[in-house]
Amino acid sequence: MCQSQPYFPGTTKQVQYREAIWVGYRYFDTTNTKTLFPFGHGLSYTNFTYYHLTLLSGDKSPFDESASIKLQITITNTGNRAGAEVVQCYVGQKSPSQPRPAKELKAFEKVFLEPGESKEVVFELDYRAFAYWHKNKATWVAESGEYQIHIGSSVEDIRDTASIALDTGITAEQPNSALATYFTPAKRDFNDAAFSALLGYDIPTPTPITPYTVNSTLGDIANEPLGKPLFDSMLSVFTKMMGET
Repeated sequence: MCQSQPYFPGTTKQVQYREAIWVGYRYFDTTNTKTLFPFGHGLSYTNFTYYHLTLLSGDKSPFDESASIKLQITITNTGNRAGAEVVQCYVGQKSPSQPRPAKELKAFEKVFLEPGESKEVVFELDYRAFAYWHKNKATWVAESGEYQIHIGSSVEDIRDTASIALDTGITAEQPNSALATYFTPAKRDFNDAAFSALLGYDIPTPTPITPYTVNSTLGDIANEPLGKPLFDSMLSVFTKMMGET
């Protein structure tokens, strides 16, 4: 169950997305929750092998918004049929000061290979690939420290990993203790104090749906005896306009 569910649609005009970044593969991968079809999963009639992940460049110091890192990996079709593979590049910060996923997709490339054919795939990662949005500074920030670059066929099927130490000139901040639950998303205890700390301000007082005004939506009045017929009629008109039955 997502963390917005208790606040939607509810009895107020406020929906709180308390899960923040912890949705989709970012949550499942970070909490080691196994899924039937992990993010990036795909099937093929052949097999692919990854070789020799190599960092080609990226020693610029400080590593700023004008810098980038190039890396290369070789992929070979080791099956007996032609096929396609989506090579995926993920980045993760080893010791972040802010809640961050274990891996985030930053680049990908689809390659078509004949049986026995190989190709060198090159990715270029810029400053933003390592950064997070700093709400107080209102800009993207990449902290100095160790990062891991993962290359794989899905977020769970990682074929090779390289570590790199970046000197961005920005020292990692002391983690905010109020955000502790966001560092351990498996607990999903995104309480008022934690959510307020994430927002950077007090949770706004919700505006109640009633009493109804000229600014009320059709959804607001959908469950009222007089509002439901109007809502159903308008929904029918919109459905026909969209060409649906």
